[in-house]
Amino acid sequence: VAVTSKGRWTVGLIVGAIAALYLALAPAAADAWTLSFFLMLMTAIALVDLETTFIPDVLSVPLLLGGIAFSPFSEGPSDGAAGALLAWGLMAASFLAVSLRRREFVYSGGDAILAAAGGSIVGLAGVPPFLLVCGVTTLILFAMPAMAERRMPWGPVMCISIAATAAGGLGFFFKPLA
Repeated sequence: VAVTSKGRWTVGLIVGAIAALYLALAPAAADAWTLSFFLMLMTAIALVDLETTFIPDVLSVPLLLGGIAFSPFSEGPSDGAAGALLAWGLMAASFLAVSLRRREFVYSGGDAILAAAGGSIVGLAGVPPFLLVCGVTTLILFAMPAMAERRMPWGPVMCISIAATAAGGLGFFFKPLA
């Protein structure tokens, strides 16, 4: 059974609403549930972005706020907020650099918010490996012949990179020595 574009949007928005409700009401100790909702939100974001090349705020903002408040991969809300700011700033700077190089406006607010959400989930120390994994994954995809003439949505790449960085504990290598 093929899922229509309207069906994907509906599923994405329902998952986003449920996740936002959960993140607003859940206790901070429920790490397994938090991770489940992070993964559900990232899956919904990836599917919607693949279909439409648009990341709706109703999905990315709950992921960002949930990452700051509940992420078990950061050192707490202040670390999550710092990671979010760094990831957002680096993504915005890269969009600016590409815009200047291509002489056209390529900034995407949804991608920058998703990068901030990734930074909030992996924490400040996890931002460098998150963006490195994102860059390497992008280079691999651009090397594929089928991608040469196609506009690539960033959402799936960033969601994979967030999950890989968090699951691999890659932020460990960037934590300051005590």
